[in-house]
Amino acid sequence: MFKYLLLIVLFLFPSTLYAKTPPPSLTIASPKEGETILGNTVTISFVAGNLTYINFVENKKIMPNQGHLHLWFDKSTPSRETAQEITTHDDVTLKISAPGNHTLVLEVVKNDHTSYSPQVKKTVNFVSLLPAPLPSPTPTTFISTLAPYFTKESIFTALGITFFIIGFIVYLLFGRKKFF
Repeated sequence: MFKYLLLIVLFLFPSTLYAKTPPPSLTIASPKEGETILGNTVTISFVAGNLTYINFVENKKIMPNQGHLHLWFDKSTPSRETAQEITTHDDVTLKISAPGNHTLVLEVVKNDHTSYSPQVKKTVNFVSLLPAPLPSPTPTTFISTLAPYFTKESIFTALGITFFIIGFIVYLLFGRKKFF
């Protein structure tokens, strides 16, 4: 009798048979907190666990663990209107407008842009430095490039070799006696 009663309860309340799906998680792999970035771009690498990327335009039905990410870069008051939407797991590269301290905020939101409860949100502060500009090459002419190699000795040597070759050619053409 007890077995039948247990079987009836299990069929009436099937939700007790299923484990609850864990909420989405978020980890920012780079940049790290306090990291110094050299250059004018930053690549944001992140991992959103237990999340299927869905865009509200494509899918209006709210399902558990479906949504996308909102990204705020150097925004003092993050809001839905100022968020950059991320609907893929690919890294994001952003241009840094000025060197200095920067704040990055990522949040996992449902496909209708509402926050999960509790919020799945991460903040990272980092510093960017611009490298010193490379010196530009000084324009030069062909002659100024070769000028260090033109000394009196090298010029006279080249002229001497040239006159010797010309003289030898003239001798071969006109100066030999033909004995035949």
